[in-house]
Amino acid sequence: MEYRRGSTAVVAIASNSSLCGGFNANVIRKTLETIRGCGGGVEVYPLGRKMAEALRRAGYTADRDYNDLVAHPSYDKSAALARSLAERFEAGELSRVVLVYNRFVSTSTQVPTEETWLPFSQRDEIPDQVRDDGKRTGDYLLEPDAEALVAQLLPQVMMLRFHAAILDSAAAEQAARTIAMQTATDNAEDLLGELTLEYNKGRQQKITAEILDLLGGAAE
Repeated sequence: MEYRRGSTAVVAIASNSSLCGGFNANVIRKTLETIRGCGGGVEVYPLGRKMAEALRRAGYTADRDYNDLVAHPSYDKSAALARSLAERFEAGELSRVVLVYNRFVSTSTQVPTEETWLPFSQRDEIPDQVRDDGKRTGDYLLEPDAEALVAQLLPQVMMLRFHAAILDSAAAEQAARTIAMQTATDNAEDLLGELTLEYNKGRQQKITAEILDLLGGAAE
């Protein structure tokens, strides 16, 4: 696929805090790989304090702070950013917009994902075959016609897809944090068990030594 001239915008989503296992490290690694693979001009849009700090250390800076989109996910705020990127794409200032985030699979699995948001990929969103009048495709009857529906619905679908990536990352973060806290709790309980055993051994040795001292004193 050939892209138009312009920078590539990389929207990278992480968290604002730690204590969530490899959640941040994995998506940061994926983001840096994505940036290196873009070539040419790259603009970064870090969502999450940990992502912004990591990209800053790597030499990439953003014009503003988007951490509020991670702290308090809001469709209005995410749609405003998405709309701004779409307008710049239409103006030719951007050749591509890429989303990098942790995709929630299950409580124990979060997959760092790179997804091209723009240019739009048809995939399954638009019917492949439409009747000459633009109204029928397969088992579906379209009113008023496919072109009008796509023009109306596609921008909304794109805004929702952008926001869905933020929500997906938020769900993945909470899952990763739950697993990390459970692992920390299990490790603490194991350590407590080991320390309790050592304490009991030391206490028993001390009692044994005192008994031997008493027996030795009585024998004298």
